[in-house]
Amino acid sequence: MTHSKHINIQQLAETYAPQLINTLQTGKQLSIGTPGEVINILLDKIAQGFGKLSARLSQQEIALLYQLLQYQDLQTLETTVADEKLMNNEMPYHKITLKNPKVQQGEKYQRLPIHISDSLLIQQQGNHQAPYTGVVKTSLGLPQKISYVIMPDGEVRFGSGHYYLAGNSPIALIGAGVLRARDGKIISIMNDSNHFRPTRMEFISSLRYLASLGVLHTHLKIDEVPITVHR
Repeated sequence: MTHSKHINIQQLAETYAPQLINTLQTGKQLSIGTPGEVINILLDKIAQGFGKLSARLSQQEIALLYQLLQYQDLQTLETTVADEKLMNNEMPYHKITLKNPKVQQGEKYQRLPIHISDSLLIQQQGNHQAPYTGVVKTSLGLPQKISYVIMPDGEVRFGSGHYYLAGNSPIALIGAGVLRARDGKIISIMNDSNHFRPTRMEFISSLRYLASLGVLHTHLKIDEVPITVHR
C-alpha cells in the first residue's frame, strides 16, 4: 500500500502519545488531517511481524493508534444495535464474549481483595487498606501481572483466571485482560485472556472504562498478544 510521504508518524506519535488518557476519557478526535491514512500506516507496520504488538510499534505509536481507533470505535458503537453492546453510565462498550468454556477450578484461581476507590486500586489487608502494588517478581523490578475482568454492571474484579473471576458463567463482559499496578495505578495492560480473547477493538473498551475510573498511570504501557484479531 502506498502512503503519503509527508506523514511523519514518529512526530505524530511524540505529539499525541501524552494525550492518551485524556482521549480515552473524553472520546475526542485528534487534530490530524488524515487519521485514516495514519491508522493504515500503523496497521501495515503491525502486519510486518509477529509476536506482541510492542515488538512492532513503539509505545508512543501504540498510544497514537489506540487514540485514533478509539474515536472510530465510538462512532461505530453509537450505531450498533442494543443487544450487541453493553452500556455503563451512558457510554457504550463492546460485548466481550466467552471463547473457551473450560471451567476454572482449583487453588490456583483466586479473587484478590482489591477494589477501586478514589481513582486507585486499593488492597484490603486485614483491617488496613493501601494502594495496590503487585509483588515484585521480575529482574526488572516490575510488579507481578494479575488478571482482571470488567463485569456487565461495571464492577472490576482482580485475581487469576478470567472465567473464574466471571463466576464461571458465560456472560458477556466489558473487559478482560492482564495488568501490572504500582501505587494503585495501572502501569501496563494487555488483552491476554485465553477464555475471552478480546480483539483490539474490544480491548479498547477495557481502556476506555478504566480511564473513566482514573486508574490508568499517565505513562501507561499497552500491549497485545498475538491471538488478537488485528483488523
